[in-house]
Amino acid sequence: MGHLWDHEVGNEKEGEFRMSAVWNKSTLASALVGLIIGGVVVGGVWMGTSRSQGAATDPVLAKVGNTPIPQSQLYTQAASSAGQQAMMQLIGNALVQQGASKYQIVASNAEVQQELKNIEAQNHITSTSQLQVALASSGMTLPDLMNNIKNQVLEQKLAVRNVQVTNQEIQTYYNQNKNQLAGTGKKPPTLASVRNTIIQNIKQSKATATSVLLAELAKQFPIQVMDKQYQGVVSQIENPAPTQVPTQGQSQGSSTATPSGSSAP
Repeated sequence: MGHLWDHEVGNEKEGEFRMSAVWNKSTLASALVGLIIGGVVVGGVWMGTSRSQGAATDPVLAKVGNTPIPQSQLYTQAASSAGQQAMMQLIGNALVQQGASKYQIVASNAEVQQELKNIEAQNHITSTSQLQVALASSGMTLPDLMNNIKNQVLEQKLAVRNVQVTNQEIQTYYNQNKNQLAGTGKKPPTLASVRNTIIQNIKQSKATATSVLLAELAKQFPIQVMDKQYQGVVSQIENPAPTQVPTQGQSQGSSTATPSGSSAP
């Protein structure tokens, strides 16, 4: 049984879903933009730590009563937090990569390139030089960004791997959203022409939350952290906080559709 991402982007038949229509204009692009911004923060923390160690003075940045908070203390705390986040990110990436390998899920070059274009558009980047400047300011390279994009694509595919959609759900979605699918002032499309798009939208609404996905993958691929400083990361991944269930629509993290009607192919 094929997965929803089996086809290459750019080779779809008329009416088939294009990847950019669901993932990259919302969740994926904004998540990756966050990675770039996070890189700036982490880079600044480590550079600040280095400067403070070589500086002759340690200025006080704040006071609580009579207790001063010097610059060095801020940098040390920030560097520690950044290290925890970095370890979480690296372990998460490794889990996603192993999961994708096990379930034979791939991110095609076309998919990755399309995501890059969306990130550039979202950030008003119109040239390669602009992108390089943005990446350099965060201590990242283009290969770093491309790897991040690839991992995000794999994660999204894993998140909907077991999601099923019924024909009744497709019909209901079409009836409720056909005018929006048509666009302003246009005639509603036929169900057949937007069927695949509807399936992907429904699957996205049921996608497994990232924290739940990583916890499930951690059961299949045990995590070992040798550095005691970061061993707490393991329990955070293996035992995530409960995800909030949406009050409307399908709940995030559901792996199967409601048992109404036959399952869509």
